[in-house]
Amino acid sequence: MSDLLTKQDLQVEIGTLRIAIDAFEARLGAKIDAQTERLTVRLGGILIAGLIATGLLIFGSVPFLVP
Repeated sequence: MSDLLTKQDLQVEIGTLRIAIDAFEARLGAKIDAQTERLTVRLGGILIAGLIATGLLIFGSVPFLVP
């Protein structure tokens, strides 16, 4: 009453697993790309905010530095 696996059965299962792994890899790659883009935008926003704050601090302190 035991089922014997043939080489053909194993090849079919291996093919199915390869398809599933390829689909998972594609989804994971898309998520990594989206996350990279979000982090790049956030870093750019932080950099711009820092430059604006530095500019305001420098230009705001000029009247106190001039005698």
